[in-house]
Amino acid sequence: MAELFDDHSPLQFGVTGRLPDSFKQGDSAKQADVTAQADAPQKPLTGSFSLVGRLQYRYEQGVWNEWLLLTDSDQRAWLSEDNGSYALTRDLGERDGLPSPDKFQAGQNFRLEGRGFQIASITQAQLIAAAGELPFAPKLNEPFWLVDARSADGTIATLEYSLGSDSRARIFQGSAITLAALSLSGLKDESNKALGSKSLACPNCGAAIEIKLDGSKSITCASCASLVDLTGADPAKPEFTPQSQRFASPIPLGTVGKIEGIEWQALGFARRSAIDNDGEQFSWAEVLLYNRTEGFAFVVVASDALSLVRPIQDAPAGPAWSSVRYRNRQYRGEPNYQSVVDYVEGEFYWQVRIGLRMRHVDYKSDNLVLSREESLSKEAREVVWSHGKIYPASELAKAFGLPDISQLAFGGAGNAALRADLDSSGLARGASATGGALSGAGLAAPTSGSLAIWVIILVVIALIIFFVLLADSGGSGSGYSGSGRGYSGGSHK
Repeated sequence: MAELFDDHSPLQFGVTGRLPDSFKQGDSAKQADVTAQADAPQKPLTGSFSLVGRLQYRYEQGVWNEWLLLTDSDQRAWLSEDNGSYALTRDLGERDGLPSPDKFQAGQNFRLEGRGFQIASITQAQLIAAAGELPFAPKLNEPFWLVDARSADGTIATLEYSLGSDSRARIFQGSAITLAALSLSGLKDESNKALGSKSLACPNCGAAIEIKLDGSKSITCASCASLVDLTGADPAKPEFTPQSQRFASPIPLGTVGKIEGIEWQALGFARRSAIDNDGEQFSWAEVLLYNRTEGFAFVVVASDALSLVRPIQDAPAGPAWSSVRYRNRQYRGEPNYQSVVDYVEGEFYWQVRIGLRMRHVDYKSDNLVLSREESLSKEAREVVWSHGKIYPASELAKAFGLPDISQLAFGGAGNAALRADLDSSGLARGASATGGALSGAGLAAPTSGSLAIWVIILVVIALIIFFVLLADSGGSGSGYSGSGRGYSGGSHK
C-alpha cells in the first residue's frame, strides 16, 4: 500500500468522539428523502465513534483525507478533511440517469433527488494511499471525476464518477461539521504548537526557503520574492515566477494573534487589483491565517474596511445576484468585478500564481459579509463562498500585537496594464465564466484592441501628411525627424 502523505492532520487512528444531537437530528431529516433509493436503508447516526480507516486523495489543488468513522452501533460514515475544513457524509449508493461531469458548470443550480443544490466544483482526482479498516479493496492511482454540490440548508452532496461512466455516479451526502462539535479525544497535537518546517533552495537566487506545511502548493522566497510552484513533477527543479515589485503584508508573516478565542498564525499575503465601474483601479490585501484544528481564514484589508472571513461549505440561497439569503439573514449584493493577483508572499495551500483571475460578487448585511469568487481559469471549474464580519482596525491590530493595520489604498501599476490583463482573459465584462449573464454594470472602458486600431489609423494619416509635406518641400529633411518617439504605450506595460 502506498505511503500516506504527511499533511500535519490532527486526526489519527484511535481518535474517539461523539456525534452531537444537533447533527443527529439534521442527519435524520436529510436522509429521509433518499434512504428509499439508497442501496440499503440508513438509520440516523448516533452515539460514540472511533476512526478506523483512512483514504488519501490527490486533485489539482492538493490532497485531502477521508476518515472512516465507525460508531458503537456499527454504523459507518466518512469524515472528510480538506485544508482544515470538515464534513460528515454517508454513502448513499449509485444512481443512474445523472448528467455527465462535463455537463456541469461551477455555480450552476442542480436538483438531486428532490433537493436543490449549487455546483461548487468539478475536478478529477485519484486515490493515492489507504490505511486501516476499509469496507472495500482500494484501487490506487485510478482517476475519477468528482462533482461537489452545496445546498442552502447546509447539505453537501458529492457525485463520484468512474472515468468512462457518463450517467452513473456514487453519491455521498451529509453536512459540514467542526472538530470541536465532535468532542474528540486522542488528537495528535494541540493547534497552537509551532508549525514544523522543511526547506528547499530557491530556484532563482539559491537562498533557503522554509516550508511550514507539507500541503503547501506555492511559496515565495524571502530573499528575492520569487513565487515558487511546489506542484511540479521534479521537486528538485521547481518552476518560479520573479516578482520585481514588493509590498509589505499588513500583518507580518509569522505573527500569531487571537481572535474570538482562536489563535491564528499569518502564513501568506496576496495583493489583488481590480477596476470599478467608474474605471478607477482599486487594490486590497488578503492575509492567510492558519490554525491546526480550525483550518484557514483570511484577514481582508481594503481601503474602506477590514474583515475576517472563512470559506463556507453551504451555498447561500437567492434567485438574483443582487440579493441572497444565508443563515436566516438577507444580504445585499454589489456589482460584480474581476480581479488579478499581482503580488504574493508567504505560503499557500492552493496553487496561487501571478495573474490569477477571479470574478467577485460581494454581499453585506450590517457588519456581516459574504463573498462569491468564481475562477476564470479554464482548468479550475470552481465557485468558492466565504463568510465573515467587519472588524475595527484597532481591534485586529490589538489581536496581533500591532500598533495599527493600514487601510490605505495600495499603489501599483496603472489602469491600462490592469485593464489589459483583465481583457486578455477573453471574457466579456458582465458575463459569467459559466455562460450566464451576471447583474451589475461591467468594467466600462475601451479595450486594448480598439485602442490599437485607432493608433494605426492616426499613424497612417500622419504618414500621408508627412509625404505630402515632403513632396512640397522638395525633400529638404527639415520636417519629421523620424526619432521614433511617437505613441508607444510602453509606460503602461
